[in-house]
Amino acid sequence: MFEYGEQGPVDLDWITLALRECFEKDDVFRPEFLQAVLFLYRSGAKLSFSKEATAFLHEQGAAIIATHQATGHERDIKSGPYYHSAGALRPVWRLYEDTHSAFLQTLIPNQSG
Repeated sequence: MFEYGEQGPVDLDWITLALRECFEKDDVFRPEFLQAVLFLYRSGAKLSFSKEATAFLHEQGAAIIATHQATGHERDIKSGPYYHSAGALRPVWRLYEDTHSAFLQTLIPNQSG
């Protein structure tokens, strides 16, 4: 998920910089997360994308590019990798390779830890 706080369409320069920062600063971020990309925005107008930015995201593997206008508590969500479970976005904390199918269960943390 990317938080877009600027006016106007998402352009190629913005998205390449955002992706570069993800790969440099986030040790969990992987190219596979780009299969479905969500842009959270706050402005009143519907968010749009330049043709170049859309083409670039598709080249990176994006099959789904979605936008959502943040309201209320959604304004506290930060950019980064998330997964969707039980109707909510949940942050990805750490990934492990599972070459031997050893991880048969997933864990979803609750608020108490």
